[in-house]
Amino acid sequence: MQVQVISTVPVMFSYWAKANQALELHQALNDHMAQACRDNPRHYAGIGTVPLQSPRLAVQELERCMDQLGLQGCQIGSHVNDWNLDAPELFEFFEAAADLGAAILVHPWDMMGTPSMPKYWLPWLVGMPAEQSRAACCLVFGGVLERLPKLKICLAHGGGSFPTPSAASNTASTCARIWSRPTIRAIHAITCRSSTSIPGSPIRAPCNTCSIPAACRG
Repeated sequence: MQVQVISTVPVMFSYWAKANQALELHQALNDHMAQACRDNPRHYAGIGTVPLQSPRLAVQELERCMDQLGLQGCQIGSHVNDWNLDAPELFEFFEAAADLGAAILVHPWDMMGTPSMPKYWLPWLVGMPAEQSRAACCLVFGGVLERLPKLKICLAHGGGSFPTPSAASNTASTCARIWSRPTIRAIHAITCRSSTSIPGSPIRAPCNTCSIPAACRG
């Protein structure tokens, strides 16, 4: 290994802070990151960090990282306070990242379910993989990757638990893509009435017309 990509520790995201104050912190971290890369250009490539609780300021700092500091992209959390990564508020950030050619590393943080499973390191063993799965599902099912085919996304920790239920994810992805379109929902409600029930299961058989699992049609 000759070159290592370096980033700040995720606890420094500080999404809880006021946006302007967080920006000052992120600027200082990114300046330090860029200097470390300049001091060791043969061995280090850096990705920055941005105050994603303010997408506008996040875009501003990402542009500085790419255009002035020579960094390769930035690291973000698996969610931003109450926003999952498919939140409309975050799309302008992902759009800017795609336009800039910035690499985005998604890292789990603020793990879900922590208050209910404090023992046995479960926030990391269970919550961390789940965070990555949530992030991946939101990017895929929310249409972010479909709308931005040039967006460069990497999920830390091997994507967490997202790769495991691949068959279920494929089915859900199909349903999310198709069933999110109001026109197709309306057409389906009128024309596809031939599904049958599977005994003992709440899931009805796929529709003979469109092959969408009936449970996805509500």
